[in-house]
Amino acid sequence: MIPTAHNVADEATRARRVNTEFESYWLSGSQFLQMDIEHWPQELEVQERDAADDEELQLRYALAVVSYKFMNYNRFSSLSRIVQTLAWVIRFVSPCRNGKQSDETHGLTAWALETAKHALYRQVQTEAFIAQLRLLEKGYTIPRSSAIYQLSPCIDDHCILRVKERIDAAEWLPIFTRQPVILPPNHPLTKLIVSHHHAATKHQNTEATICEIHRHYWIPCLRKLLRSAISNCQVCRVSKATPVAPIMGPLPADRLTP
Repeated sequence: MIPTAHNVADEATRARRVNTEFESYWLSGSQFLQMDIEHWPQELEVQERDAADDEELQLRYALAVVSYKFMNYNRFSSLSRIVQTLAWVIRFVSPCRNGKQSDETHGLTAWALETAKHALYRQVQTEAFIAQLRLLEKGYTIPRSSAIYQLSPCIDDHCILRVKERIDAAEWLPIFTRQPVILPPNHPLTKLIVSHHHAATKHQNTEATICEIHRHYWIPCLRKLLRSAISNCQVCRVSKATPVAPIMGPLPADRLTP
């Protein structure tokens, strides 16, 4: 071990200016190297420290915020595309997790498509109503200031937020009619759903489309969202376009002669 006073390497690691002249300490090296070996500095004895004497380091924690995005909804142009894409992903992931080969060999089934829809509903509601979901899961009531307080929301067996209406006793009706799924109005998936039902009703009037959507979903400010979907619909824009009257040609000279 070379002492610091004779160690040339310390010149580059200390906060001081290094002399780079030809006969400098940096280029010529330590002076003891030019002497006999008996004049070299003696090795220093390093005493081992007891581990008990070392200061104990306290544990420190750091909070890391990770931006997690489930899916880029803007990549899909229709509801059927996003549902089928997620259904194929679930069909691939399920055998990998369970270790069993899937028996489905002829495309997607109705169960796979319904499972994909439930996964989309849960993800959208988690992004928009996370506080309300946590309160309902613990058995508490949501505050009056919530936007969905008047809907009396409840959570079904699939952990989906639904409207608790007065027709729950009508068991002959499907569950999505008795308890529609609550969706936020400003989410891209909600816009795809509105556009899908608008096309499914053959671009009918607003009231018919709203009635069809309410059979499955409850979306606040639905009428405003539907008007926006109709204004962006190419079929509706073409059908409602008014023809432009052609410019009349000039009259012949014999009709203008007195």
